[in-house]
Amino acid sequence: MEFNLIDSLLALLQSPDSKIAVKACEGLLLISSIPEKHAAQCISEHPMFCTVMAERLCSLYTALPLCMDPVDVESVEAKWGLDTCNDGEDTSMFHGKRQLISLLSWYDYCDQMVNESHPMISRTIARKINEWFFIPVLEPLLLQSSEAGILTSTAHLTKLLKMTTSPELLSQMVYFILGDGTGEEKPGDNTHKLRHRLIERCDHLSDEISIMSLRVFEVLLQKPHHHIFRNLVLRNLKTRAYYDRPSPSLASHEGSPSDSGIEPGVEAGADGPSQEGSVPGSPLSVPGSPASSINDSDVSPNGELVEEAQGIHRVVNCFLSLLPDVAKSSYITGDVGYDMYLRDAHKHYKNCLVQCLSWDWPSHPVPLERCRNSGAFYEGYFMKVLLDKVSRMLDQPYEVNLQMTLVIAKIAHLPHPHIHELLLDPYLPVAPGCRTLFTVLNRVVMDLKARMRVLSDFQSQMIIVRKQLMGMVEDDERHKIEDNPIMNLPHIDLLEAVIVLEEFCKELAAIAFVKHHTSSSR
Repeated sequence: MEFNLIDSLLALLQSPDSKIAVKACEGLLLISSIPEKHAAQCISEHPMFCTVMAERLCSLYTALPLCMDPVDVESVEAKWGLDTCNDGEDTSMFHGKRQLISLLSWYDYCDQMVNESHPMISRTIARKINEWFFIPVLEPLLLQSSEAGILTSTAHLTKLLKMTTSPELLSQMVYFILGDGTGEEKPGDNTHKLRHRLIERCDHLSDEISIMSLRVFEVLLQKPHHHIFRNLVLRNLKTRAYYDRPSPSLASHEGSPSDSGIEPGVEAGADGPSQEGSVPGSPLSVPGSPASSINDSDVSPNGELVEEAQGIHRVVNCFLSLLPDVAKSSYITGDVGYDMYLRDAHKHYKNCLVQCLSWDWPSHPVPLERCRNSGAFYEGYFMKVLLDKVSRMLDQPYEVNLQMTLVIAKIAHLPHPHIHELLLDPYLPVAPGCRTLFTVLNRVVMDLKARMRVLSDFQSQMIIVRKQLMGMVEDDERHKIEDNPIMNLPHIDLLEAVIVLEEFCKELAAIAFVKHHTSSSR
């Protein structure tokens, strides 16, 4: 069967006159959006229509330089039909900008084509891009061992993922990156090589690769696709194996410090987790925590509201008082509380609620009696790497810690009760050998207290470093910084990490507060 119009438009795509090429693109877009099913079937079965889309992506990508600065890649903005970069500008900016703009412009066109075409055509184009471009071209470069190549290809992946808006193309990309696994993940599971490698690189020896890999997941977690969250986070939380389920013979031991995951001697503030706080059904729990899933008909509605209000304030205080006062430095800017994070937390949580509305997530944790006891709890590879990085944050550079906490905060915003338990419930009775974000942060604080004892004038140095990070350092102070040996590595990483830790605790407090009050008002 011949399609003279389609053949002519496909030929005009190669025109050296950019205006003619853009008009051809517009024509193909109009044809592919025809709602008639028979027309869509004919177009999707055209031997070259979908193939040209994918082939051109391949040729444009292979024309890129082998190594590019991730900052340069991120800085480029391109839309199809608006390709205006000239050679002079390309030379003055960075090598390969002309080729990168061409690639991103065409990818944007493919994304728009998939988004606006008849569903039959959309599926065919998206599948063809996956089979011809993602798997044979992009994947080998992402799996290479060259550090410069890893940075470049990962930056390209992040940029393409960020640009993807069409559901069909996003779905192909998500399964390309993560695979189709949804069952409980076991330690050492490496069924999808690319997923495993990208997660592994989040904890790479190269800080640049770690940051770039974490950036991939930051962008991924912003995409409205259920499989992302199920594959990376939820698949191992379904059974709530992290929750301590003491046998009747051990009931007398409930409420011990080890049950709550708080090590003896850890100070969490006057309102921090206590023995009473680790008892299942404690009034200190917040909505979405174990207490809220227990049916207690003897408690009056007003009593429940009072207990919930007391509970969320104690949860907030747990995070705000986790770091000892001597290690805090935010008072120099007057931001001692968590108010500055409330607006962003509210905005992000509302967006998450809208995004997750169609996924039918539970509003309360699944009752323990309905959870299959799967034995020892494993967080899943992604969450394990993130918690491992939190545990080592005092030894990591400032930029790595910032990117790591950004990713964790995005997960903490998700309106799923099991995620809330693992990341935002300090009073959760933790099963032996398990950890939550709060217990990991507790251990980090214990480590910090030990290190602070051997550092002289710790608090004044903290203030100088915070001022330096905020651009508030005067010239005379800058000379003091340069002359002071404590400001040299490894102490500078420690001081910067403590600042990140203080701000992270405030952000977690704000997220917990916003989630509680938003859920209570629904």
